[in-house]
Amino acid sequence: MGSAFDRLGEDELLVSILLRLDVHNVARMRLVCRSWYCILTSRSFLDCHSEQQHRPGTAWVVRMTRSSGRQSALLWRPFSGLPPEPTALPLAPPGVPSPMFVSHFTVSGLVCGTLAGWPKENTPRSRSLAVGNPLTNAWKVFQCVEEVEEVETMDVDPETGIYRIAVFNVQEGDTEETAYILQYSSGSESWVAGESPSNVWNFGYNHYDLDAMAWSRPLVRTNPLGDWDGRILELEDGCFSWPIRGFMYKGRRILVVHREGSKGGFRRVALSVLEKGEEPDKWLALYHGCIREILGETIGDKWPLGDVDCPNENWMAHLAGDVIVVSSRMYPLLAFHLVEKKWECSSHSDEELSYLAKKRFPDVRAYTFTPSFTARP
Repeated sequence: MGSAFDRLGEDELLVSILLRLDVHNVARMRLVCRSWYCILTSRSFLDCHSEQQHRPGTAWVVRMTRSSGRQSALLWRPFSGLPPEPTALPLAPPGVPSPMFVSHFTVSGLVCGTLAGWPKENTPRSRSLAVGNPLTNAWKVFQCVEEVEEVETMDVDPETGIYRIAVFNVQEGDTEETAYILQYSSGSESWVAGESPSNVWNFGYNHYDLDAMAWSRPLVRTNPLGDWDGRILELEDGCFSWPIRGFMYKGRRILVVHREGSKGGFRRVALSVLEKGEEPDKWLALYHGCIREILGETIGDKWPLGDVDCPNENWMAHLAGDVIVVSSRMYPLLAFHLVEKKWECSSHSDEELSYLAKKRFPDVRAYTFTPSFTARP
């Protein structure tokens, strides 16, 4: 009687080997040949692979750098122990120039963003939205009834795959600005108006409830950053702060805050991660510290600007799984693990360092998502 290995068929042996690949390499191996593509895209393989290898809370980040007509992209998987590596994952829907896709939100393997300047050039706000799965390069582009300020929130029904999106818009009046919500469902492919009180200017403090089609109560109407002034970070004069983004994470409201102030004759940049407390308008600190403490030894002596921080950065934040990824134009990618309450940062590529050394400021875009072969836009 032969061994168990001898009794394995050729296809069974191949599938057994392919199941040991991580998600990134499964996507790459689909390009080998037609038979491998059929195996690696079959529902039975994907279900088995997900059961064996899915790690809850996983986040992937694609960062694109573009300068002087040249473009490069890196994939970073924070808290995986793997360094950033070049990637061919799509930077935008097919036919859309990559600099025009601006990611706002990610959930359940999908990314959602606006297509600034597409199809018309030089228009920072657009009616065009895109939802896609970067791992499978499946995308859907559709139109909002009005130009979109930003995507406020998004959810996906795990059973039906139907997703809902709430976009946050601002209408300028003669004496004041009015904030309002428009809500989309992929099931009906239609838009409806959500709650639009004129006195709610969100800034990330409040949470929009897609089921209730209204802002959660009680509303936060005062600046929640008042308890976290510059003295905590030992910053001196000229200290100010503003929210980067707010998220709902397992029923908790999380807020990422950017701060700046002078210290020792230099302009210093700091980040805080706050959690909404039980008492109205009270926030708890999960982390607060200067950005140099977060970077630690990762950036070391490679920082080309010496002892200078970069003020007035255009910060963005995305939540994927248990990880908040914070990106900007000048700094390396940063990730905060909400369970372990610690930071990790990527390193600059040699190309990015060369830009910074020459004090050139490239166009940098980043989107974050949880890898999934089954999420469909």
